[in-house]
Amino acid sequence: MKVGAKVLAALMVIALMLCGCGDVSGVKINYGQSDIYTREDMDAAIDKIKNEFRTWEGCKLYTIDYAGDERSMGELDYVNDLDENADFVECIVFESSFHTPIDGGSGFNSDETYTGWSWYLARSSGGEWVLLTWGYA
Repeated sequence: MKVGAKVLAALMVIALMLCGCGDVSGVKINYGQSDIYTREDMDAAIDKIKNEFRTWEGCKLYTIDYAGDERSMGELDYVNDLDENADFVECIVFESSFHTPIDGGSGFNSDETYTGWSWYLARSSGGEWVLLTWGYA
């Protein structure tokens, strides 16, 4: 890597740290108990959630909790309805809690903690998780 490229990369990292991006640094993960998904499966889905959350300016993610096998498998028809061209064979659902910035933004109430915020992800056989929707279910 050339010196100029190293400087540019360092500046990009600093800019990301200073922006009002969503904070996922201290999130506590509760994997619960699953007979379907491995921790690796869950971590791959959680990474998708964190990546989306990072775009939520000024919000801080507190927790991500696996909603359980029964709920996840019970939502398979729902996630397939969200994308008529999909043929999802697996669904995984998480719930989270997070806090919004004092000045609000992104359509959330100002300075409020949201709990029970659901995240729905699905994948086709052998595929990667797709984050399909999130919010209050």
